[in-house]
Amino acid sequence: MTVWKLPENLVKAEFISRLNRFVDLARLEGREAKVYVPSSG
Repeated sequence: MTVWKLPENLVKAEFISRLNRFVDLARLEGREAKVYVPSSG
């Protein structure tokens, strides 16, 4: 079983689209923001 240790300062966001392998576009606090995706697989 895999156990994930997540940082405590996570922020909820809504996925909009994938721009490339490591960058997504998300709605964050009412605005669109580019967000880093550490592992796409």
